[in-house]
Amino acid sequence: EKNLVAGGAGIRRIILKSPIAKLAAAAVIIIAAFIGTHQFFGSTVAWADVVEKFRSVPFFSASIYIKENATAKPQQMELWMSRTGKTRVRIGTQIIFGDHGVISDAFDIKTRSRVEADEDAGFFLKKIGEADAFSIDSIIRVMFGGRMQDVTPLVNPDAVISQDMVVFDVEIPGTPEWVRIWALRESRLPVRIRVWNPRDGAATDAVFEYSKEQADEFFDPNAFENLLKAERTSSRVNMAYAFFKDPGGKKITPKDMFALSGYHVPDVKRVGMTPEGAVWVTAGKGRNQTPNGNVFYGFSRIEDDLGRTYFSVGGGHRLKGDVSYDIFVPIDFPFDDRKPTRITLFCEVEDYNPNTKSELIGTVELTEWEQNAPFPDPFGSNYADILRLKISLAYKLFGSEHAERLNRLVRTIPDWTEQPGNKSLLFFHMRLVYKKDKDEEVIKIGEALTPLLFEKPERESRYGFKEYLITLARTGRVDEAAELFRKIDAVEEMSPEKSNGRYYPRFIEFIADSLISEAELTVEQISHILGFDISQRKEYERILERAKRAAANRKARQAAEQRLKEISDYYQTHPLPERMELLERPNNESIYLMGVPNTVPNHEDYKFHPINYPISGLVTSLTYNGDIRPYDIVPIRIEDNAAEQKLLADLIYKDGITHRQRAEYVLGQFDMELIVEDGESRQVLVARYNGQKLKPQQQVKAPLRYDSSKKSKVGMTQSSASAGIPMRQLLDGLVRDQNRDIKDDSKKLIIVNETRIEGNISSERAFWPGDEGLRLAKKWFEEHFGVTFTEETRTMKTYVIRTRKEG
Repeated sequence: EKNLVAGGAGIRRIILKSPIAKLAAAAVIIIAAFIGTHQFFGSTVAWADVVEKFRSVPFFSASIYIKENATAKPQQMELWMSRTGKTRVRIGTQIIFGDHGVISDAFDIKTRSRVEADEDAGFFLKKIGEADAFSIDSIIRVMFGGRMQDVTPLVNPDAVISQDMVVFDVEIPGTPEWVRIWALRESRLPVRIRVWNPRDGAATDAVFEYSKEQADEFFDPNAFENLLKAERTSSRVNMAYAFFKDPGGKKITPKDMFALSGYHVPDVKRVGMTPEGAVWVTAGKGRNQTPNGNVFYGFSRIEDDLGRTYFSVGGGHRLKGDVSYDIFVPIDFPFDDRKPTRITLFCEVEDYNPNTKSELIGTVELTEWEQNAPFPDPFGSNYADILRLKISLAYKLFGSEHAERLNRLVRTIPDWTEQPGNKSLLFFHMRLVYKKDKDEEVIKIGEALTPLLFEKPERESRYGFKEYLITLARTGRVDEAAELFRKIDAVEEMSPEKSNGRYYPRFIEFIADSLISEAELTVEQISHILGFDISQRKEYERILERAKRAAANRKARQAAEQRLKEISDYYQTHPLPERMELLERPNNESIYLMGVPNTVPNHEDYKFHPINYPISGLVTSLTYNGDIRPYDIVPIRIEDNAAEQKLLADLIYKDGITHRQRAEYVLGQFDMELIVEDGESRQVLVARYNGQKLKPQQQVKAPLRYDSSKKSKVGMTQSSASAGIPMRQLLDGLVRDQNRDIKDDSKKLIIVNETRIEGNISSERAFWPGDEGLRLAKKWFEEHFGVTFTEETRTMKTYVIRTRKEG
């Protein structure tokens, strides 16, 4: 390496002969910055002036990016260097300290330990250190093995558009590679250098910054090591840029942000894992507070190197000593007995607003903790017993996607009859059977639980009676529900207290709302239970509107149920159709399937489709369920006026019959037919699916949380659905946002959905307006669903409804 010979091989070629070409190429960038300076600005600048100018720079840093070919992912190295020869390098997770080219120490911020310095970075620092003085002359001698090399940068006026910038190109003899240097004319300092190989697109780029000297501790490996040991709660960002101060006063690390926000990461005191796999954490300085006054404690979540999902199942805060206590269990607790080797604790801002994206305060990475350690008892010995943890986890698994896990866990939890005095166990089983609509069992548990709650009401919540009260009401036991509510209302000290003018009225409104949505009671029945006429109170206007809608839905459901019974009775004495049959509706009333299945009773392979609209609506439905989005851009031409007549009838069809087959059948019953004509050619985006595994719909969110205090932004949540949103509706939302202000159909965005993804796949739909919206949407669809968009030309179709022609 020391016998580099000057000659026909240019800068890049000489360096690439080194066995560690990548970082040597980076060295070329730094050295080239100093080599070319003496010839950048023509004869008006003396060599001695340039040398003196460079010597006057007290500190510089460079971000260096290297890629091996046109499509390779760039590798990054960061270099900081002082005029006194002190150096600091970050490459990957390593921080390397040097002094005049000699490595002082090296640390890994991931393992938080001293390590052998990265070979590439070590070679780079060594080459700089071989200069006997930090000057341009000495750099040249290092570069060319002690000999001068006449490489002259030439001004390239075509590569610059500003008079305060000078661009130089260096042509390297014997190779097509070239070097381009951007420099500021007045200061004579380079700001960017690029080395480019046109053969394969390999490139090395360096971006330079100059500022005042950093503090001595920034270059001090001992200070860094002490910080590494002392601040185990610091994030990797804190450690990567430890002691660095931005000359412009900007925040560089989370630690800088905390200094302004007042947030901090709790100081971990003890961490342990029980034999069953539960992780517990105690920490000092556990209390944080948001600007709006909300207080939160400890850590919000954890991750491990096994990739498991964890849930927080317990915890608390003790005022004395400001100690937080958190308990986490893996999703398959207590069945998953794998042992991780690394755990990461996350501290996040909790403002209790589900529409606000969590803000990370910091993380703590752990590789050591107490093994097979029992729970500490800051709140009593029974606070964290295994049964409590199982019950807490079971609540987290109530979603349908966790049904199998929940059933397995419930089998390890005692039945409520085994511990009839255990309130938490009774609560759990009551809510579990309530979720499964087992009304009789809810009432049995409610009867056992109620006297326990009234024993010490000051410790209980009024909301704990909700499932029992609603079940009494929806099973027709309205008087018993009213009597129970009177007992609840008569107690002053139960939470929320009656004297609390803010939260107690909210409790009553919550019960009224639940009696409508879950028990489907009338306004009169709700008034009877609550003990006052809600129709006479203004604050219940919203609930009254919901009651009206609920009554209308109830009426529609009852009509649909009655019609299904009539159809079932009809097929008791008539044969089922081979494929389809259109039945007249005797009373000519509209039928809507409001919470009623569309299967024919006792014949699950036959479907019931009520028609309450013009016959042409079947074709409109065909386009709605088709592949073209927006569906209403597909032309429908009606040549037979009979298609505009409203039809009140019921189509019975065998499962598997397509939308088009149904539409053609009904049209045929009225001597009409459906044909499809080719139309104009249009540029469209074709959506295709690459087959990647889809995430659970609850995990798919819009890029930005909805914030009612701010104007809608690109990527912000526009709507959400607990039941989920299918691909068709997600694409509908995208084209709707893109076409919102476009009146001319010929200029609207069209998407052809060829993903064939069925079912609900997301819990939220985002706002995607403008070019930036389309760009972010494409990225979001690909990341979450493996769906890409290709621009193609497609022939549009026109649906034509006409009188059936013979032959």
